[in-house]
Amino acid sequence: MKEEVFQEMAKKLQALLRPKKCGYSGPFIFAGPSENVAFFTVVGLEEKNSFRETIHVVWAGENGNLQQEEISDLIGFFKTSLDAEIKGNHILLNARCEDGDFARELNFKIPRGAIGEWCRKERPDKEIIIN
Repeated sequence: MKEEVFQEMAKKLQALLRPKKCGYSGPFIFAGPSENVAFFTVVGLEEKNSFRETIHVVWAGENGNLQQEEISDLIGFFKTSLDAEIKGNHILLNARCEDGDFARELNFKIPRGAIGEWCRKERPDKEIIIN
C-alpha cells in the first residue's frame, strides 16, 4: 500500500474511533518512512469528569485493509506524547503521560512482522493508569 494512501486511511480510522462525548484525538505518529504502521491516541468522556485515553496502533494488513488494536488505556486527563522509531525488526514506541507532578513513561518493543500477534498475546501491560 502506498504511504499516502495508508496515512489517509489511518486518519479516517482515527476519526471514526473518536467518541462523541468530548472526544478528541491526540498525537498521530507514523513509525517511519514507507512503514505502514501508525500510533495515535483517542480521548473520550467516560462519566462526569472522567476521561479515558486509549493508545492505538494501526497497520496495513496483507489484503490491503487496515488492522487496529488498542495498546493501553489511561483514565484521568493527561498530556500525552508519542514517539516511535524502527530498530532492526522492532518498532519502539514511547508514550509519555504527564499531569502536573505525575509523569509516567510506557515503552513498548513491537515486532514489525507480528504486530497483531503481539497486540493480542504478548502485550506486556494491559494496565489502566488512573491519575
